[in-house]
Amino acid sequence: MAAQYLPGQGYSSAVTGPKRQGKVSVSLAENLKAKTSTKHISWEELRHRQRNTLQPGSVPIFCLKIEKNTFNGNGSPTRLELSAFDGYNFLTEVDMPTQTVRERTDRRRERLRQVLAQRQPDLTLVLANIHDPHNVSAIFRSADAFGLERVHLYYTDTAFPALSRKTSASARKWVESVRHTSKEELSQALQGMQILVTSCSPHSRAMGNFDFTQPTALIMGNEHSGVASELLDLAHGELYIPMYGMIQSFNVSVAAAIILAEAARQRQAAGFYDHPRYSEEELNAHLTSWLEK
Repeated sequence: MAAQYLPGQGYSSAVTGPKRQGKVSVSLAENLKAKTSTKHISWEELRHRQRNTLQPGSVPIFCLKIEKNTFNGNGSPTRLELSAFDGYNFLTEVDMPTQTVRERTDRRRERLRQVLAQRQPDLTLVLANIHDPHNVSAIFRSADAFGLERVHLYYTDTAFPALSRKTSASARKWVESVRHTSKEELSQALQGMQILVTSCSPHSRAMGNFDFTQPTALIMGNEHSGVASELLDLAHGELYIPMYGMIQSFNVSVAAAIILAEAARQRQAAGFYDHPRYSEEELNAHLTSWLEK
């Protein structure tokens, strides 16, 4: 796997091969290395060359190589090499400062731990037959932003939409998705939670009247038909978003974001984001998993 470097935006690199074993996958640049000449230069010289000698608009590909058996006790590499291939020539081979890599690794670990410490495992969404891929992608981004651990996918009469990797991959990478094909299966997964559905029925109440500090699952229905009748039977309450204009409905992804914002407001006031909701063992297990992503 290789990462691209865009001039003026700093270096971005991707490790080739499983990091723990120190194995190196064969990349395009590695294949061509035997056929082209290389020049060993310093890191500083590579930076200078990148900024001053490449043609405008040129986007080299950088492949990070790790030698076998070069990992220290904490899993950080002790020797790295960075190679650049511009699509025509194998440009450079350079030793990468290990300290820089360790600093980036430590910063990433700390960032992941910080996010995990604010995850809300007892707050979740159910996407019920939502068919528009843009809506689904936007909902996943909101779920990540407000700290949801997972999203449940309930698709019984609608196919799950094909999502653009560009718009959804980053959010879906950090939010677990669980699929359900029956009401019974979904009900079992949500056991012990307050189940709320969006509705405009006479029985519905404004979202601010609900206590989102309780373990809560919010069911968001299809763009056209709303929440299916079989799921209404599971609900402990029906809610709506107060509106004061001529238009009396929100896009489903906007509605999900607004309700999650209200849930986050209540949970923030109660201190739910100030301390981890996971046990130390659970947090470390999640951290280990996230570090592999």
